[in-house]
Amino acid sequence: MSGARARFRIRVTPKSRADEVSGRLADGTIRVRVRAPAEEGRANEAVVALLAAALRLPRGAVRIAGGHGSRDKWIEADGLTSVEAVRRLGG
Repeated sequence: MSGARARFRIRVTPKSRADEVSGRLADGTIRVRVRAPAEEGRANEAVVALLAAALRLPRGAVRIAGGHGSRDKWIEADGLTSVEAVRRLGG
């Protein structure tokens, strides 16, 4: 599936107690919590690192495709289908 690209939506809560994927909202959005504050892109960097680890992908295969300055973001992950990505994130 090397040509596959997952695309899914997340809602980020910065300055949390732990870095974690913490479930799904009613609309299917994946909830992500990170310890980093939403300052100077630190929360975004933490989100990418957390999702890459959770998806078992290299960090360069995961990116924020939309919503850089928002809590609601679109994520793209190379090498997985959207169904497989959600499954790996516990959904």
